[in-house]
Amino acid sequence: MDGLARIVTMKGGLKNLCPIKQFCWKIHLIDLTVALLTNTQPRFSDQTPRRPTQFTNHSHQISSSPLCSTTSYFPSFEFESTTSPFCPKTRSLLHEMHALTHSSNSNFSSTLVPSLTLGVGVGGENRGLFRIVQAASNIYRRAFLKIPFASLCNRRDVQVICECLEDAKNDEVWVRYPGVLLWILLVGVAAADGGDGLRSYLTMWFYRVGTTAVWWGVEECTEAVMAFLKVKRLADGEGER
Repeated sequence: MDGLARIVTMKGGLKNLCPIKQFCWKIHLIDLTVALLTNTQPRFSDQTPRRPTQFTNHSHQISSSPLCSTTSYFPSFEFESTTSPFCPKTRSLLHEMHALTHSSNSNFSSTLVPSLTLGVGVGGENRGLFRIVQAASNIYRRAFLKIPFASLCNRRDVQVICECLEDAKNDEVWVRYPGVLLWILLVGVAAADGGDGLRSYLTMWFYRVGTTAVWWGVEECTEAVMAFLKVKRLADGEGER
């Protein structure tokens, strides 16, 4: 990253590096990925590329997530329609995790951590989505109890996330809700053990979803990653930077 940072600086910043905005976004995404994997501050966090104008017609994709939304409350209208693939218990978890993130922006230490939402009564057609959201929520909730993401108690939930990602049945859901998937992947990457291959697998997923942000929102993607890095640093006892 040092060499890449020097090249970008010599060129006068990402905006002057290349006229192709998709290329600049990929460099920015590499920077965010390295920051996630190495617990460092992104080098180009103040140079977020704008979404290319030709990629602004994907309004069917929803970027909101527990990490990022256009309002301080979770945008329930986007998730609670009659056509939503998320069951009420899954939506409840997403609301709870968004509330945790929003509360942490003001006072992490006094954040009220909600009790676990149980999956009893979740129908078979919704169980896969509930399992992956619940697994990510378990890990994320522990972070607000100052339990580091890398804690051994998170390993089983990481395995569940990976198992659920293998289920192609939900691919269309993730195309429509990339923001939620990005949050799940950030949680998984942070909690995965690098020695068992799961971290590499989840990082691949994260980068692949991140590259599609040219359609659903590079600004929203960057905001989500930066919000997550803040939570991770505080959970790991490193404080804010």
